[in-house]
Amino acid sequence: MTNTLAQSSQTRKSPPAASSSLALSHLAPGVLQSEIRAMSVECDRLGGINLAQGICDTPVPAVVEQAAIQAIRDGHNIYTRLDGIERLRRAIAAKQFRDYALDYDPDREILVSSGATGGFHAAAMALLNPGDEVLLFEPFYGYHV
Repeated sequence: MTNTLAQSSQTRKSPPAASSSLALSHLAPGVLQSEIRAMSVECDRLGGINLAQGICDTPVPAVVEQAAIQAIRDGHNIYTRLDGIERLRRAIAAKQFRDYALDYDPDREILVSSGATGGFHAAAMALLNPGDEVLLFEPFYGYHV
């Protein structure tokens, strides 16, 4: 699977240049849906129960629904900073200090990601440089490649 993914992205040919200045990039036609999303689409098609992607087919609890509506009304309805909500980062720093005597700067040393993909991307960007070698163990998600 690893080689297939890597090879398919390397051997895909770019489309011919469009004559108009308003055209998709050469990369756009080669963008593939993630494997996990493809599995979710197939699960929906078959009427299955999806336990793979955080998809929930149960009703939202009333207390959660009401809190979400209130948060929207209070103006908490935009993307946060890429490192997470400041109040949460400060709370994490305080807990680390209180429980473990670890003193972290919440503005420079704590990151709250939106899901595993964001956390994985942040870790890779922080630790890896072009040309570094990485061991990739299976099973893995397509975005790991």
